[in-house]
Amino acid sequence: MIRNIYYYIVVVILLGQSCQSNKDFDGLRPDERLNTEIAAYYDQLVSAENGWIAYLFPEAGGGYTFKFYFDSENRIRMYADYNGTTASVAKESSYRLRATQVLSLYFDTYSYIHMLADPDPQISGGDAGKGRYSDFEFSIVSSSRDSIRLIGNLNKSELLLVRAKSGQGENFIQQVFKFNQEKLANFDRFTYYYNKLNVGGNTFQFTLNRDLKTVSFRGTGAIDSLAFFTEYATTANGIRFRKPLKVGNQQFETMQDININVPAGTGEFTLGNASAKLTNQADLLAREPQDATAMYMVKYQYFSETGFFIAGQEDAHRLQDIPGYAGIRFIPLRYVDGTDVFYLFYNNGQYYIGPGFNTQIDAQGVMRFTNFIGFDTNSASTITQEIADRITAFTRLALDPAGFYVYRNGRTGYDLVSVKDSKVWLRFY
Repeated sequence: MIRNIYYYIVVVILLGQSCQSNKDFDGLRPDERLNTEIAAYYDQLVSAENGWIAYLFPEAGGGYTFKFYFDSENRIRMYADYNGTTASVAKESSYRLRATQVLSLYFDTYSYIHMLADPDPQISGGDAGKGRYSDFEFSIVSSSRDSIRLIGNLNKSELLLVRAKSGQGENFIQQVFKFNQEKLANFDRFTYYYNKLNVGGNTFQFTLNRDLKTVSFRGTGAIDSLAFFTEYATTANGIRFRKPLKVGNQQFETMQDININVPAGTGEFTLGNASAKLTNQADLLAREPQDATAMYMVKYQYFSETGFFIAGQEDAHRLQDIPGYAGIRFIPLRYVDGTDVFYLFYNNGQYYIGPGFNTQIDAQGVMRFTNFIGFDTNSASTITQEIADRITAFTRLALDPAGFYVYRNGRTGYDLVSVKDSKVWLRFY
């Protein structure tokens, strides 16, 4: 009897709790709540009358700027800052929002954004089979009315959407492309490699790398331990950093209103909200001696598109005049005996010729290419006098006994600056 009474009491309590739970629930079911959320994001994407500016940072590095126009029929028009054509000719494709494990934005037919993930190196400029380790399916991380942050579902590339303003119309990406080709290119036209940057009471050595789309800051004086680099994406009047530069209680995420005077060797711009002044100079600034060893010991083939810069002249040896020229590669430890090589590739990359040598790195981090062994080639019969003259001039400068200071400015990017003459430098990535 007691047992039956106890059972009755338990049942009554459970029924009471169930009834109370039902009374307490006055919201939407999970599937209804998710559908409401999806509808809200669709409305947010479509309602931006001037479209969205998008900054994409693939895992392979670099930063790329897009302009997106979403419509209510799951269609999207986009522009990209890859080249003059993608910046001016819209590409239309489809998109959708879908919830699997998390709410995601899918670009589900081939478009400009897919090019960075294309496995064909001729399309993406990346690795065969992988492209630039980018994405075209993104999970929504956070959002506000005017911005949406997303992360790639496969490669974890980062995508930021910013609601465009009234003056950022159909020609916005053309403005971005022009700014990169004209204003940002001025950083490579200075006479000397070294740029001294003063901002917020601090001094840095500053480098902007348009090949990798990175900026690097090396502190001097009280902040000489600071060594920072990050990718950037281009805007119509500056650049946006992938990660902020943090100095004490200051944080910088953008460079804007860039004004470079190449003949005077000066520059002015706004770093975050602070005014910054740049001076191009011959004298060496901050550096990290360990960069040389870090570059050499990684098993990697470093690529240079143009060879040497000399006094602001890109491709000083006119390598690009060679028919079918396909770049210079530095291959440490090319052979089992420890021989290193520089290869000049021509005939669209089918053939190569270059010097073999040994690399030495001293305690100060100076890299020297010594013990010239001779020229290595895979097709001696195709070497013209023009090719021979160009690679000889390149080799003579590369094997200068004074050697090079090494500056890291990206995950795989290094600049080699002549110890003897800071007007001479070579960029690898």
